[in-house]
Amino acid sequence: MFNSPILIVCIIMIAVLTCSDKTVNSEDTPNDPPIISDLYRSHEIPEPRRDIEFRATIVDPDSDQTEGFLYYNVGEGYNSVEMTQDDSITTLYSATISRLPAETHCNYYILAEDVRGARSFSDTLEFDVVYWFPTLYTFPPVDSISLSGSSRIRVRLGRVIDFFAVSLIIPYDSTIVDIDTVLVSDPGIWEDPAPLLFYQKIDGQISIAAGAHQTDENDNITGFGGLFDIYFRGIGVGEATIDFTDVLLVDENGAENRYHHYLETISATIYVH
Repeated sequence: MFNSPILIVCIIMIAVLTCSDKTVNSEDTPNDPPIISDLYRSHEIPEPRRDIEFRATIVDPDSDQTEGFLYYNVGEGYNSVEMTQDDSITTLYSATISRLPAETHCNYYILAEDVRGARSFSDTLEFDVVYWFPTLYTFPPVDSISLSGSSRIRVRLGRVIDFFAVSLIIPYDSTIVDIDTVLVSDPGIWEDPAPLLFYQKIDGQISIAAGAHQTDENDNITGFGGLFDIYFRGIGVGEATIDFTDVLLVDENGAENRYHHYLETISATIYVH
């Protein structure tokens, strides 16, 4: 009786149906969001026009397939870059931002999302792109003005250590532009507006020297910021290159800044039309 083929088939069908009733609905399965940790940036203070790599460890508690995205904002809204999963360490994700200009302020965070839509976000972090060694440059680097029009060229010093004062000569094409005013930048690299210690304009060049206020404490400055605002006026049609020569950076003892031999200068250009 118990060996009847019909009975055996019935028992098997009942077992299958019982197991089917016990199948877990995927909608009832817990879906915890991915965990983001160990955020890394390749440069603490990135230099301009360099690649910046970002990494993070992303682990999904449910072992779901997960994607990572880097969101970053340099002042015009957030952009996203899909992160690459490492072939060997599958919990490691990376992305790269390229060629950010100097004086860029960047906010960024990482988004992780698993295949079932659970999301998590890292904290929002930030950094500035600056020149690591002292660099004398201008903002804007290129300007265009009409005859009798004016251009404010801000002379800036990028990333300097133990800096107190500066002197320099700025030659320019006096048939294309003339200089109306030179002011110490405020705000600038000096906390308080420093006096314009020396200024002379002659034969298509200006000589300038300025420094911090002297006190009884350490007055050396480490950082970056504006030195001078120079107001040019167009007097002839053409292209005028604004150069920097005979630049001297000194500390509060009057000694040459220890990083002076690394100094880089970047010219500016004014087009008059």
